Amino acid sequence: HMMTEELGMMPPEPKDEVFRGMLKNSLVMFTAFLVYGLIPLLSYLCFSTIEGVTPADLFGISCGLTACALFALGAYSSKFSKYPWYRQGAFVMINGATAAATAYLVGWGVSSAVNLDGCGE
Repeated sequence: HMMTEELGMMPPEPKDEVFRGMLKNSLVMFTAFLVYGLIPLLSYLCFSTIEGVTPADLFGISCGLTACALFALGAYSSKFSKYPWYRQGAFVMINGATAAATAYLVGWGVSSAVNLDGCGE
């Protein structure tokens, strides 16, 4: 009684409830990562069968669909935030685009520094 009323502290949850919560959260995270991570790959697979679509076109389509998916994920996450859906959607999309651009630039920089011309021939 003193812990909750006077000190404002909640008693700890039982360990089995904590484990179930962690398991549920990890499964949700894995499923979201799997579903949203497949979007760029599936866009390449689906649109590569269309005649006349170049690799540059496929890259643009993949980037566009991924940006839309990130925006949708951010807009949905606004249900759990105090920010409006469009702000949260833009935030997640820009955050994802920044991460992707950084990864691309690091890969390009390493590739340029190592000079892999003729590798695999």
